Amino acid sequence: MFGKLKQFLSGDASAEAFKNRKPGGGTRMGGAPSDPPQEPPARPPEANNPPPQLDRIIVPQSAMDALPDDPAPLVLAVVRFTNHMTGEGRYKRTELPPAALQAFHCDYYLAQVNNGGHAQFVHNTLALIEDTFEDVVTGLKAMGAMDYLILARSAQKWVRDNPEEAAQQTGFEGGIADGLRRLDQPFFQLDRKTPLQAFIARWIAGHPQLEVVADEDWGDALQDLADANPERARRDAIIDCAATVGRFANPLLVGASMGCWRIGEADFLLGVSNGSYRDVDGTQEMAFKVQSLGGPRFAVPVEGQGVTLYDCIRHDNSHMPKDPFKASLDDIRQFRPDELSERLAHVTQAEIQTAIETAERLKVGAAIHLLKSRIPDMDVLPTLTIIHAGPGPNGELLFTCAFPKDGGAWLFKIGPVGAIYTHPGKGPEGSAAASRAEIDFHAETHRLEGLR
Repeated sequence: MFGKLKQFLSGDASAEAFKNRKPGGGTRMGGAPSDPPQEPPARPPEANNPPPQLDRIIVPQSAMDALPDDPAPLVLAVVRFTNHMTGEGRYKRTELPPAALQAFHCDYYLAQVNNGGHAQFVHNTLALIEDTFEDVVTGLKAMGAMDYLILARSAQKWVRDNPEEAAQQTGFEGGIADGLRRLDQPFFQLDRKTPLQAFIARWIAGHPQLEVVADEDWGDALQDLADANPERARRDAIIDCAATVGRFANPLLVGASMGCWRIGEADFLLGVSNGSYRDVDGTQEMAFKVQSLGGPRFAVPVEGQGVTLYDCIRHDNSHMPKDPFKASLDDIRQFRPDELSERLAHVTQAEIQTAIETAERLKVGAAIHLLKSRIPDMDVLPTLTIIHAGPGPNGELLFTCAFPKDGGAWLFKIGPVGAIYTHPGKGPEGSAAASRAEIDFHAETHRLEGLR
């Protein structure tokens, strides 16, 4: 099925294909030969759109009607509004109404502390702890929740005074500092006596930026605000590019991908699922379920040693109902989980590191993200199998990865001069190419720093 693939990979076919690409600056191949080559600008252009700024917080009528007996619907509505604007709408925190973020983070503070104390709040918020504390403190002060404010400021001061210890907090035994533990019981007692959600709801209900709409119109109103962000498409592209780059910086994914190719040239990686501890040669190791074209596998990463792929033994669990929540105790007792079988392939830590460094030097993620935009009908990038990463036949760095489609393999090949997307047996039809200048420009204009 993939017989021509290794022949194609062994020679200079990729360099030849790139050299013979149609003019047009690396746009989709098959363009008009008369188009002059286009080089990208020397530096990224400034954003043409003025920074968007939301000046209203939209909630449904039913959330207001539930007051004062039940503050939860209004608080949850503001949480959903904030999540939708930052997620679907791609607005920055500085572009949202400050009151929405303050209400959002006060409710987040409440949920985290109630679940695992102030230590859990610090652990789960550490990357954005200063901004989050600022929203919490400002919001509590505006709400008049002064007793809560004292506790939040105490936690904020402790984090500032103890940055190294703050990084070690978990919310579990052994990861709870005394300075944070002492704040928990007063918080719990305070929330039982004067619930924090009531403060949040009462304050936001009277805020001048609050806009109430009919329940049936609320979803459309949220989406209209999300769609109104003029920076949304650009930010979506930056985030999508970063996700593509991340594929080639994850040691587990890189190792599993390279390992699949070693099993056999038709054993393409299709996906990696969550891991669980399993018996591996008499020891408990984290094993991740791998889906490949050749069947289910397990990937076992060991720090400093790389990733090993094992075959998967699947047991007959046909007695289990389709809905696991309907399983009886007898069903659960009879259930036999998948097991690791024979060792199929191993990728060393050095090989994984070489692949990661090669991808970084050649800007593989940005190159593939750019090519994807020039490939018909590729809205979503398939899972890729790494075939080669390191010095190529001519000694220059080369990164090659592929995915199966329609009984064949489509390739991404990235080198110092540029990148191509092609099929060994189909010629230029449907292929795409990009020059090194274009790749470098795409990487520069799609850096995550551009979101800040």
